[in-house]
Amino acid sequence: MNFGMELYQNKVSANELQRELEALADAEDNVKGDTFNDKNPTSAFEGAWANSFTSENDKVKELGNTLLKLAEKGRLTKESFEEADSATGGYFKKLGISSDEAVSKINKLVDEASQLSSMSGHISAISDTLSVKQEDGFVSAETLSGFDAEVRGLESWDRFQEVLGSATSSYGECQEAAAALATEWVNSSDFLRQLTEQNKEYYATQLEAMGVENYQEVIDYALELNSAKEALTQAGFDVATAADEEIQSLIDTGTYSQIAQQEIWNLALAKQTERGITLNTSADCQNLLALAQNAGVTGDAITILAQLLEIYNNLAAGTYGTNAQVIDAVKNKAESLKNQLNNILASGAGDPVRTDLQIKVSPSAKSKAGNAGKDAADAYLDAF
Repeated sequence: MNFGMELYQNKVSANELQRELEALADAEDNVKGDTFNDKNPTSAFEGAWANSFTSENDKVKELGNTLLKLAEKGRLTKESFEEADSATGGYFKKLGISSDEAVSKINKLVDEASQLSSMSGHISAISDTLSVKQEDGFVSAETLSGFDAEVRGLESWDRFQEVLGSATSSYGECQEAAAALATEWVNSSDFLRQLTEQNKEYYATQLEAMGVENYQEVIDYALELNSAKEALTQAGFDVATAADEEIQSLIDTGTYSQIAQQEIWNLALAKQTERGITLNTSADCQNLLALAQNAGVTGDAITILAQLLEIYNNLAAGTYGTNAQVIDAVKNKAESLKNQLNNILASGAGDPVRTDLQIKVSPSAKSKAGNAGKDAADAYLDAF
């Protein structure tokens, strides 16, 4: 049985609970920022997870169940975890337990079938709409309104609704819209986080059954992405502040494919830029520039980083002299460049070139069977 479920299901005696609470109180004293400095972070998570279910704070007491429900639906991501944790006043955060560590461990507590079930419902529904389009020429507003609000809130929904609900759109347009929606839905969550070499045949069967046409490609990519995520979760340093040399050392000491290596760089860069950037020295610029280049970022983001690096190097070398007005103008230019860079990163325009999971959806099998039956019946009637 998984350690988290054991801790959740076992009753803790009053003395044992008191000892664990005292240990957690001691641990909290060691917290610096968001980084936990205990020598055994795994036991810290176990204790925090178990004690949350017996907390006197009702919000904390319910937190574990909330997180498990999200995990079962494949919706437990770093963002959803932090939102749930913040509603309790930051229970895990105050104990120095990172969102990446917590999400990875809680997701492992639930069965892969639960996560795939949540994914399957919507992918199958998208597949069904393609069948309806083939048969009837368009999809009714009633059918489209049956999709969950989570799916209807995705960026690709409007296009999907427009072309599937139109009698004049081509089937090719509908296929593209369906693929875009399915891809965004799968990438918005962590449905495939528990995919491994050992259970990939099970995943292949399930993905094919729900209408994923390129299920083998999806599985191959997801395995590489999971490998990269696990590498960073197990890294002995804080990825949010890691230097590019630390990331490279992590890659060098492992046995990762080219795709997994690229995803490690991509994920590290995303981690360091998710809440904006702090570039106050040439060393800051040099590190982020190296991360960005290794992640395959091109265009304006690289140009701006190079300009910032030059400014900081020149400031350090005294190139601009001692005129206060000149130095202030240079510093203002640096601030302007930093704002531009943050805007680029926030908009996604500076994202690295990467191959996210691309989902191709085929019409549902039951529709194909129905069409086959109809064709056979028509042939029978024509014979007479």
